[in-house]
Parts: sequence; C-alpha cells; structure tokens
Amino acid sequence: MKCLIVCREEPSKWVDEYLPDVWPYLLNVLGKPLVEYNLDLCQIAGVEQVRISSDMGVGEIEKVCENGSRWGLSLSYCMNLPEDNLEKIIAKNASFCKGDDLLVLDGFFFVEYCKNSLSLSKLTQSGEPAQLRCAGGELMFLPQRCVEAREWGEIYESVDGLELRELESIGDYYNLTFDILRNHSDDYVVPGYSGEADVFVGRNVELPKNVQIEKPVFIGDNVNLKGDVCIGPNVVVESNVVIDSGTVVQNSIIAGNSYLGSELEIDGKIVSKNNLIEPSCGVLLHLDENYLASEINGDVVFSLSQKVVHYALAACIAIVQLVPYLLLVGFSSKNPEASGFINGVFRRLSLDKFPLVCATLGGKSYLVGHNITCEFPPSWRRKKEMPFFNQGAFCYSDTSGKELEYEQVWLDDLYYCGNMSLWLDVKIVLKTLLKRLVFIGG
Repeated sequence: MKCLIVCREEPSKWVDEYLPDVWPYLLNVLGKPLVEYNLDLCQIAGVEQVRISSDMGVGEIEKVCENGSRWGLSLSYCMNLPEDNLEKIIAKNASFCKGDDLLVLDGFFFVEYCKNSLSLSKLTQSGEPAQLRCAGGELMFLPQRCVEAREWGEIYESVDGLELRELESIGDYYNLTFDILRNHSDDYVVPGYSGEADVFVGRNVELPKNVQIEKPVFIGDNVNLKGDVCIGPNVVVESNVVIDSGTVVQNSIIAGNSYLGSELEIDGKIVSKNNLIEPSCGVLLHLDENYLASEINGDVVFSLSQKVVHYALAACIAIVQLVPYLLLVGFSSKNPEASGFINGVFRRLSLDKFPLVCATLGGKSYLVGHNITCEFPPSWRRKKEMPFFNQGAFCYSDTSGKELEYEQVWLDDLYYCGNMSLWLDVKIVLKTLLKRLVFIGG
C-alpha cells in the first residue's frame, strides 16, 4: 500500500501566529513532530511508499524525515499549489498513486487510533473505499481500482476507534497534547525513557534531588531543572529548556529552546521562548523581561558570575602564556598532529589555545563552551539540534587529554549543555591544562 500526505498552509496558519519558528507539520506533540505520528500510522497500516506533497515547500520536513528509512518506508516529496484540490493532486502524482491501494491524509489534523484495535485492518482490508472528515481535512482509503475512477466511499465520523482530531487552534493543540499524555501514551511511540507510568524523560536531563515531579509529565532532551523546581501534574517540557530555581509549573507546555525564570508560577499556559500563551482563549503576551522567560542563548545560559570568572581566568592564562607563545609560535607547526620537541612543548603548555583565550578577552568567544575544531558530518544536523552553541577556547572533550571521535565530542557537548555551571567551567579549564601538561609528549 502507498500513502499520500498532503500538507496545506490554509488550515495550519494559526501555528505561525503563536509559534512562528515552527513549520506547522513539525509542531511537536510530546516532543515529536506531528508528521512523524502520520508516518508511524503508515508503518502500522502496512504502507511501503509515502509521498509528502506540500504547498508550503518541503525543505524543512525533508530535513527531519529524510528518506523514511527510520520507519522502513520509501519517502519522496513534491509540491502542489494552494488551490489544488485532492483530485488534482492525485492526478499530478498519478505515477506514484497507481498500482496499489492508496491511503490519503489531506489537511491539518491528528489521527487518533488504538494500536491494539483492528480498526486499521478493517479499513484497509475491506476492499471498499472509505473516508473520514473533520474541519481540518480528510483521511481516505482508496483501493487500487478506485484511484483512477475517483470513487469515494461513505463518510464516517469514526471507524472503530479511528478518529480525526481537529487542530484548528492553539487550544486544540493544548488539549490534544494532554489527552495523549494522560490517556493515550501507550498507543503512540512517545520519545524518552519511561521508568514508571506517566513519566517520560529524555536524554541529558539534570534533576537535582530537591526537584519535585508529579505525574503525568513529559521532559525532553537537554533539560536543566534548577533546585526547588516543581513540575506537574500535566506538564510537557520540550527539549533544550532551562527552568530556574523555585519555579512551579502545572498544566502547561514549555516549548523547546526556552528559558523560564526563577520563583514563577505557571499554570494552564504555553510558554514559547519569551511568549506566554493562554490556550483557552488564544491570548498571547510577549514578555520583554528576559529574567521571566526568553529564548535559550548564550546571554541567558551564562550568568554574570560565569562571565566574570571566564574573563578573570582568561586574563590569568593569557598573562602566563604570552611570553612562551611569542617565543615558540614561530617554530611550531599549525598541524595539531605534528611531532617534534617544539610542537610537543607548545601543546603541553596549551599555547595553541592562546589565540582563543585572547578572543575571550576581546568578547568574541567564551573561555569554556563547545568544541569548534571538530567538524560534524552535515547529515547529522548537529549544531541545529544544540540547545545553544557557544564557541569556546576550552570544551568538555578537552578534559580527556586525547582526540575523540565525532560522536563522543557531540555527546560531551550535549552533556555540557545540560550540566553547565561555574564549577564545571573552572574544572574543565584546570583539568585540561593539567592533563596536557602531564600527558602530552614531545
């Protein structure tokens, strides 16, 4: 069987109003893009080939879904015009649609199903065309003989547990998220580790002992919860989030790449960077005060005390390294793997770090941050997945005292994102300098 997924801008325009950085069909539901739920459905239904047709461009969705191999699917992409109806889109994709049964997902909605029910089997194995509709679009099953004849079946509001959930507003999105979290998480592939019922936790999550969690909760990757934070019940914290000390969050969604300040009480809201959204009525409040809520970036994540310590350490290191750097730089090789006595001494004294240390003093870099010498393979899209990216003279990987593989460097940088602190910064600098001095040979 094949599947045609039609992405339309018109029914999804509200997403841009509230979440302008999110491509509508990549809207996260429990930390997972909406389109991936559709691909999960295709996998369960026995689909082998999927084509995504969009009137908004396909670049963003192709970056996420790639060729569909994660689902065991063959995935392709094409464009359609906003005025194209489904009949015309099927005609434009006739070579793809012919030769097999066709499942069509046309519009902006969420397909609700029970993975243990036989509703999908009944729908696809009956041999008869079928159709479900909602305000945001329609789901259709067309047997092979009906594709060219365009024979639509009877319109059902539900088929044995298979329903279309409308996504016409930010309130619909909010209600869907918590309905799945509370009642249907077992029916879908929800990211994260679940050691107990109704608690989902991603990778690189910092949970101090005095953090209180009341389920159900979902916590994404690279989340830093400070001391005395209270989370739950009914809370979704997406990836790359910092929630400062003493804040209480209930019945709310904290969108990815957001910072939430200290001693706040958030109940029944959606927080996206520096926007506070009331989902029940659609009111959006923009917060100018970064100490309340803001986008994750270097200025938020690095506190004033860290910046002062970075500058002081950089000044001390620069003073100590200045004379030996000037004496040896002319005799050393720019190749970090070059051998020889001078090159060995140069690296032992960490003089290769001197230009970056000076950049820290000039405000162009951080003393401690992310690795900038390791070029990750572009297909990983790794920098984009970072909660933030701060160019640093020293990084967590330096503390190993040896060259590391791409994957390990990436994991070290993610660890730093989730565990960054003033003490860790000082530890990284001192440990790197000591290991290089003791272990790097000439």
